[in-house]
Amino acid sequence: MIKGIGVDIVKIDRVDFIIAKKVLSSDELEIFNNASDIRKREFLAGRFAIKEAIYKAGLKKSFNELNIKYNDDNSIYLENYNDIKISISHEKDYAIGYAIYEISIDK
Repeated sequence: MIKGIGVDIVKIDRVDFIIAKKVLSSDELEIFNNASDIRKREFLAGRFAIKEAIYKAGLKKSFNELNIKYNDDNSIYLENYNDIKISISHEKDYAIGYAIYEISIDK
């Protein structure tokens, strides 16, 4: 059963690097710090969008507590929350995040 669905869109050039520590987990911050400035802005916008979508779907956590990881096939997942499915996409000026929060129902 679906508990919640969340979506958020961010204009990439509106993202300010000053929010990085509030949005990114320590693992994500390491990736961010090793990226080019163009990639940093896109990465931060995507992470902000997905974490806002997760919040809207119903998981009320501080953004920097949430850690987005990569699978071997380069798809993403939310560490420690298998019941939340996520997706991020980037297109020119925008990043979008989508989250589905599922709960199991015992019969």
